[in-house]
Amino acid sequence: RCLVIDLASSFVETADENLVNTIFDFINTSLSATDYTSKTEELSTLRKILEKHSWFCSVRIDDLIYLLQGVKSQDDNMIEKLRLSCYHFLLVHVIKINEEKMNTKAFLILNEIILKLKSKKESRKLAYDTLLATSCSLKNSQFVNAQSDVQRLFVMVMGYLSSSSPHIMSGAISALSLLIYNDAEFCLAVPNLIPSVLVLLQNKSNEVIKAALGFVKVLVSSLHSNNLIILVPDILNGILPWSSISKHHFRLKACIFVFFFYSFILEILIRKCDYEAINSNVPKKYKDFVNSVVEVKYLVICALITTEIAIELFSIFSC
Repeated sequence: RCLVIDLASSFVETADENLVNTIFDFINTSLSATDYTSKTEELSTLRKILEKHSWFCSVRIDDLIYLLQGVKSQDDNMIEKLRLSCYHFLLVHVIKINEEKMNTKAFLILNEIILKLKSKKESRKLAYDTLLATSCSLKNSQFVNAQSDVQRLFVMVMGYLSSSSPHIMSGAISALSLLIYNDAEFCLAVPNLIPSVLVLLQNKSNEVIKAALGFVKVLVSSLHSNNLIILVPDILNGILPWSSISKHHFRLKACIFVFFFYSFILEILIRKCDYEAINSNVPKKYKDFVNSVVEVKYLVICALITTEIAIELFSIFSC
């Protein structure tokens, strides 16, 4: 089996349509077998087919998705990496051709990637890499509509924000956080992206709220101040209402986490956009909270300076 796969792999790049289909049929049979042998060679060859013959993605899209969904990694990171890499080539192709009948296929592929974002650490990293690779491939496309292709990826991921599952919603928010971190300025070109995530701060699920706060953190950290200041009113309207009710919504440990998250976000906003610009957009009932964040930051800085001075004095007098 391995010898046949190795031989087939060497012919993939120059193979005609008939040979590509023959090689795929052999791979399909091998991957569908119920034995417990490693399927690394088969997936590697399949990945090569999708990379070198983009036409094949359209011709056998249903067979490909069905086959990849049935592949079990059995805690083998290489198999999971190759499987997600195959999904990457499929997703890029489906988004680029931009046919309505293919949208369902794109969502089936995204389902697999987003679910992996909520799995164990190793698989999560692979899913992040797959999303980044997809975004980069769409941006680097030779087609004139490359930017609209990336925007279509954002919109598709945003579709999961209306899921009934908090697990899926938080996974989609994590995906969006990764995409804007990779290209923060581009997120301004995606209609309703930021409001769609900010409104989820009012969700009943702690998992969703924490993911939405993570999105805001990435947003304010990554955006240039000239673009960030335009969003200040929307961001403040999204996060400030939680300053007064988070202590009733979260347990003590989570409440402390959320408070520091708010503080961190506000500190970045103040540093990038100036205190007066932030304070002028803060409703009166939240001004005490914002001032307390500023005061805590000041006290922390004073404590650090005092500690440094004490250490320096100690080193001088101990000589």
